[in-house]
Amino acid sequence: MHETQATINVFEDNAGQSYLQREGADHHWYLGVVEADLHGRFADDAQGWIEGDWEPNEADGQERYDGEPRDGVVRVGSWSTAGGVTVARDGNDHIAAGAAGQLYLGVDENGERLSS
Repeated sequence: MHETQATINVFEDNAGQSYLQREGADHHWYLGVVEADLHGRFADDAQGWIEGDWEPNEADGQERYDGEPRDGVVRVGSWSTAGGVTVARDGNDHIAAGAAGQLYLGVDENGERLSS
């Protein structure tokens, strides 16, 4: 089922671990350290979650946590039905994602899409 104006946010901690949260949800999902199988997968994962083709689940190794991601976990990007992937930036226009977040988002250190 396709929702209107839905958004999935991706977060990263300083250990290179990633988390997903459907905007407005009262919980988030821990994905773990970004390994090769997650490189460049964020857009597909987010779109699949919104469209009902995929969702994080404990059987696949993800862990559900209530509430917002903990302190020190930074939103590094989002995917929305309205605009696809948006890379989060800080006040100096640097991308918020570290190396692992960049890999999951499929972007370089400037936030530019990596070719596949």
